[in-house]
Amino acid sequence: MADPVKIPRLTRVDLGAVTLKQITDWPTVLIEDYLSINDDSSIVITTVNNIIDAITPLLNLSNSLLVATDSNGDVVSVSDLTSWIIQQSDKRVIVTDNGNGTVTLNLPQDIDTTSTPVFAGLGIGTPTPRKKVDILDTAIQLRLSYTDNAVYVDLECDSTGNLIITPAGDSVKTVSGRIKENLRIVTTPVSIPYNVEVIYGDTDVGNLVGNLQPGINGQHYRFINTGGSGNTFTINRAGTDTINGATSQVLTDGQTLDIDYETTEKWWGIKV
Repeated sequence: MADPVKIPRLTRVDLGAVTLKQITDWPTVLIEDYLSINDDSSIVITTVNNIIDAITPLLNLSNSLLVATDSNGDVVSVSDLTSWIIQQSDKRVIVTDNGNGTVTLNLPQDIDTTSTPVFAGLGIGTPTPRKKVDILDTAIQLRLSYTDNAVYVDLECDSTGNLIITPAGDSVKTVSGRIKENLRIVTTPVSIPYNVEVIYGDTDVGNLVGNLQPGINGQHYRFINTGGSGNTFTINRAGTDTINGATSQVLTDGQTLDIDYETTEKWWGIKV
């Protein structure tokens, strides 16, 4: 048997850049730290020992864990993400470190447009909604739009707690009609509803009587005797309320009574 041949220690390997790229999948940091490029574009591995030192940490990485560099600049698997997690406890998504290089996210409500999200409370302009939906502002708080900035209704709570409804149109309605409806009276007596504003008394059928309900501050009525037969249309107060200082007002043919209610002054208005 022939004597073994001693091979000098391998200290330098020259590889073309293209060849190295084809035969390895080394990360860029590895190439930058342990390789150099000659003027002839060949890549030089400085020492085999350095390559072994560089590859060994990669072989020791754990499956399915994030990778980072430690204090020595070596590549390691991350087993504790505590210092990586930044979260605010009042936010909807909560990140929990599992202590093994993985994290768990809680399951926030799906806010995709095809979903039906459920909120404990929704605050707009306030971080502490007092009701299911709480909109805080000193101006108009809510706008309902049919056409952007053209056909809409604004809703506002003013500084004294009053509700102000401002439609781009000319009226506020219920499904069945205006909130302030008109009423034609042909029977007697009639209790005047709160949701009417103009009351026509057709006294051609005879004398008519309309009985007011207890006044509400800001309430307005307009009574008209539309008859022409000499009959009367009498409007009576409720309880201790008064109408122009009296217990009732009587309208003859063609007369009109236009009155408003104020809590202290009661019903006052113009009779023509």
